[in-house]
Amino acid sequence: MSADERQLWCAVLVQAVDDATCALGKSWRRNLEIKSARDWLTKPSRDFTDVCRLAGYEPDRIRAQAIKRIDEVTPGDCPPPSKPKTPRRRRRVATNKCEQANANC
Repeated sequence: MSADERQLWCAVLVQAVDDATCALGKSWRRNLEIKSARDWLTKPSRDFTDVCRLAGYEPDRIRAQAIKRIDEVTPGDCPPPSKPKTPRRRRRVATNKCEQANANC
């Protein structure tokens, strides 16, 4: 396995831990992501085991560390991302005299 592939699987683990160590909040969708990450990290599954091994880590050790970090989560950890601003619609500018005449009506 190449170093790039190993880095990819490490990134999967890091993302799961980042998601799992956020405090639950008001967004049901975000809470679902957090709970899914926590379940994936803490409950035995072949998928988790495979990812750990592909990343070069012992699954039981990663699980124990993840559980410890999840237990340390406090209410303000990992605040929800700010909502992206919705772009404002631009007014269409008349491009010729006919459009300009109709725009004045």
